[in-house]
Amino acid sequence: MLEKLESILEHFASLDHRLAEVGQDYQLAAELSKERSDLEPLVELAKEYKENFTKADETRELIEISEGEMLELDKMELDEILARREELEAELKSMFNPPQRIPPAISTTSSSKFGPGPVVMRRDCLLPTSCECT
Repeated sequence: MLEKLESILEHFASLDHRLAEVGQDYQLAAELSKERSDLEPLVELAKEYKENFTKADETRELIEISEGEMLELDKMELDEILARREELEAELKSMFNPPQRIPPAISTTSSSKFGPGPVVMRRDCLLPTSCECT
C-alpha cells in the first residue's frame, strides 16, 4: 500500500508543479485544479499514514530505552498509534474501492386514490418520465 500511496503523493506534487506553470490555459488549469481537489482528501490520509509509521518506529525506540512508568506510557502510546494505523488503512481501502453506484430499477406504481396513474422510472434517471431527459 505504501508504494501506491507514494505514487499518489508524487502525482499530487506534479499537479502542484503543473498548476504553477499553467499560464493562460484556463481550461487546463481548471482540469488540474479539479483533479487536485479530488485527490486532496486521499493525500491528507496518505501523509498521516506515512507519519504513523515514523511515529511507531520512534516509539519503539523509546520503549527499548524506557523503564518503569515511562515504559508503560510508551507502550500505551504505541498501542494508540497502531490502532490509528488500522483506522487509516480502512479509510484508505474504502477510498481505493468506493462502493459501486447501483442504478435505480425501473419501477411502476398503479393508480390509486393517493396519486395519479403509473409512474415509470428510467434506470439512469431519478425523475418520472415526464421529465425532459426522456
